[in-house]
Amino acid sequence: MKTLKTILLVIAAGFSLNAAAMDDTPENRANQYVRLEQSMNLKSMMVDMKEQIMPAIMGQMGISKNMSSGPEFQKYVTFIVNEVFGDTLSDQGMEKLFKEVYIESFTADELAAMADFYGTDIGKSIMKKSADVGVKTMTKMTDKMQTQSPNLTQKIQTYIENTPKLLEEMSKTKLVN
Repeated sequence: MKTLKTILLVIAAGFSLNAAAMDDTPENRANQYVRLEQSMNLKSMMVDMKEQIMPAIMGQMGISKNMSSGPEFQKYVTFIVNEVFGDTLSDQGMEKLFKEVYIESFTADELAAMADFYGTDIGKSIMKKSADVGVKTMTKMTDKMQTQSPNLTQKIQTYIENTPKLLEEMSKTKLVN
């Protein structure tokens, strides 16, 4: 009898979960994205990403980290963001990009579940740490690639020199429009 009650409870829970699932419409996805944006505090996250990632990128390009924290560097980053990357890295451009990608990638129920999770204390803690984890990962990966770079350049050059058809194809390729 106990087993039967358990089975009935599981079946009832399954029906109630399915009944609670919302229609996966563009409108529901957009509405759940708004909830997610609020619970994740995406605007703040985008600012943090720019502040953490841009200095890391510049550091990898050989620009001093001391310079990257000063006001002149911040003006430089603003120039790069506004003039070179245009709307893509602007706050509005980033917001539009995030919304587009999230709505294309997740169902309304998935967006709702993420909004619920990132609204919790542990979800907020994970969000705070995510940008730092991304920067650390990118920095370590770039460092490893740079240590391999001298050998890689030689290997590529040797490969190209020993592959006559590739050299022929490359000579016909227009590299710049």
